[in-house]
Formats: sequence, structure tokens, C-alpha cells
Amino acid sequence: MLAKMLNDFWKDPNNTSSFTVVLRRSESAAWWPLTYFFQELDNIPGGKRESFSRPRTETYDPHCLADAANEGGADRVFIQGTPFDTVVL
Repeated sequence: MLAKMLNDFWKDPNNTSSFTVVLRRSESAAWWPLTYFFQELDNIPGGKRESFSRPRTETYDPHCLADAANEGGADRVFIQGTPFDTVVL
């Protein structure tokens, strides 16, 4: 995915949209060097609460979760996050 995004940009930067990508921080992965070309927006430690949200209807116990309000969007709740460190590009 990162290689495709870079290839599209190098071929036609004026007609390439920018996207936000959320990936597991895995510096030993074969694809990790490709992240060098992207702006790192955030690092989220594993297990951090209130980092990720989901639509309320897609959760098991929405009454136990915090309302995401302006941070996550309409009718969304914060979920527990991920068990691993995450990078946002």
C-alpha cells in the first residue's frame, strides 16, 4: 500500500490525493523503510485509551464506553485502542 501511494505520487503529484494511514509500529518489517517518505503525525502507545473510535452500533457494550463526541464524530465511542504501538502517517 505504501509503495503504491509513493508510486502514484512520483508519477503525478498534482493528481494524487493525500491520505492518513494508521500502521502498527514495526521497525523490523520489510515495508518500514517506506515510512521515511511520509510525514509522521502521531505515535500512539499500545493500550492507550481514547485514541480510536468506532460507530456505537459496531461495539459490543456501547454503554460501557466513553462517547467520542467532537473527537471521534457523531454517534461514535472510544474503544480500548490496540495492544501494540501505532504510528499515524
